[in-house]
Amino acid sequence: MFNQKKIMKKKFIVLVTILGVLVFQNCKKEVSDITNSYQLELTKQDEDLKNLAKVVSVAINESPEFRKLVKNEALYKFDGDYDILLTGLKKKEITNGKGKNMNVGDFLSDYAKKLNIDYKENRNGKSSAQDYIDYLTQLYPALQISIPVHAEEWTDDFIPIVTFIASDYNEQTTTYLSGYNYNEQITIDAVNEPNDPVIVIGMNERINPINDDVNNPTPPLYISGWNLQGLTTATGIKLNWTYSGYTGNILGYRIYRKENTSNNFTMISNVYGVNNMVYDDLNVEPNKYYSYYVVAFNIGGDSNPSSIVNVQAPNFPQALSEFSAQLHNPSLLEVRWGLPTNQATDFVKLEKMVINQTNNYNLIGDFNSNILNYLDQNVIAGKKVIYRSAIYNGNSHSNYKYDFVEVPYRDVSQETPVYIEEISFDWNHINDIEPWPKGAPEFRIVAVLTNHKGEKLTISDHIQLDFCVRHSWNNFNNINVYNWLPTDFLDVISFNVQEIDGGPKIDLNFDAKFLHKNTYNNNNNNNNNNNNNNTPENTLTLSGNIHVGIEDLLNSRDDLIGTGFLRYTDPQTTWVTFPGQLQFKIKISTTDVNETCFP
Repeated sequence: MFNQKKIMKKKFIVLVTILGVLVFQNCKKEVSDITNSYQLELTKQDEDLKNLAKVVSVAINESPEFRKLVKNEALYKFDGDYDILLTGLKKKEITNGKGKNMNVGDFLSDYAKKLNIDYKENRNGKSSAQDYIDYLTQLYPALQISIPVHAEEWTDDFIPIVTFIASDYNEQTTTYLSGYNYNEQITIDAVNEPNDPVIVIGMNERINPINDDVNNPTPPLYISGWNLQGLTTATGIKLNWTYSGYTGNILGYRIYRKENTSNNFTMISNVYGVNNMVYDDLNVEPNKYYSYYVVAFNIGGDSNPSSIVNVQAPNFPQALSEFSAQLHNPSLLEVRWGLPTNQATDFVKLEKMVINQTNNYNLIGDFNSNILNYLDQNVIAGKKVIYRSAIYNGNSHSNYKYDFVEVPYRDVSQETPVYIEEISFDWNHINDIEPWPKGAPEFRIVAVLTNHKGEKLTISDHIQLDFCVRHSWNNFNNINVYNWLPTDFLDVISFNVQEIDGGPKIDLNFDAKFLHKNTYNNNNNNNNNNNNNNTPENTLTLSGNIHVGIEDLLNSRDDLIGTGFLRYTDPQTTWVTFPGQLQFKIKISTTDVNETCFP
């Protein structure tokens, strides 16, 4: 009897153990199934975002109207950032290449068909017959198109590259993003901020798709008690408004305007913030009548409009018809201007500021209407000089016009050579560049010159620089890259560098740059506006994406160092730096320094 109980106890233990194993295995299988299902969802989402990035990239390249629409919608900043919910964008009207009006959803869906985008299988594995954009917005209510950097600097003729945020993106570890330049797949630096606008496909972080019905958002509730007023100021027309009503879902206000000779109102600006109820319209013509109304907006749309106000612009002079500054030689700069033909001019006031020297505007002189230029012989190499000018009639003056010049160190009247004098990088990364079994580093350089029109003027596709010893820097002799005779100060030389691992040719694709001159014409008419804090931001910024591709016949496996840029206005002896932790840089000089490769 004792032995039988013992045997039965053993059988019970074995049975419980088997059941436990089976339960554990089933639980493990369920967890595994859930994990696999989630991973499949993420994989499908990544594929959908990647495909949308491709569709958008091709569309903005082929349709200037769509490109402009994306830019303008981003500038609305519906959520305070340069974001566009796809669910709202798809309802916008656009003209296709055949002159037919259609909404953006149909427009992009047509591109998806042209590109053979496969989107018919949703996350449940069921077939979907809906249009491409409807499919995406139903599956991903928070899907957006974003311009996270340089949105305000986006010009109509610039075509950004398009990337997307994949599910494995990590702010601490992700170094590159995948994307598209037209229909060509590219990689994008995810660490260093780009110099130009980039379109990013991803999920909106500022709305809650669980609490907000982003597919059918509610516009602002009816606002009662609008009180819109328009006042004439010394420089234009000031609008202010008040209202009573619910404000919890209001993101800001849209300003609409028309001239008295027009029948149609046009939106001229957005004012962000529910409590920001003032707008100064400085883009008006003297004595002309304007009509205005205001609406509140959120992601769901616009409220009912306010009443209309009619205001006459003040009687101040029109601004100069043209204004520019041009350097002729190292000691002579010319400022030119033009006068409007339909008004009298008492005199033109010209002022000048030298950044980091005067830091406020000093009077150059008052010029009568017969004089249309000024020769400035007091210029200093390396200084940025800003000029401003206004027309004076009686006690009033026009809005200012501005231009600037960054005075180069080079003599613009003659040719100046560009030599590579030295290469340097961080010794701690010597093994990242060239492991010790391979000896001293060797580099290949491609040099591309582009002008302000984005034209490639010359390419040096194979400059080979070999270190004479294994070290983190090396001098070089007789490495003449280019002899620079500028036709425009906006020229840039882009240097793309690879460390050689084999093969006689470079295999690379990179974007060369050119300079874009941002000149801000201030409409502030304040006579006391001599404070540097009010100085308009006149800048030279690296722009453009001039694609450079060089074939590698032997499929070399060279390591990319990166791309650096030399501006014409940089010092004649300067360091061109490259992004990344290598601290890689090239010393550029206008003279061939005859030094040994390494002391």
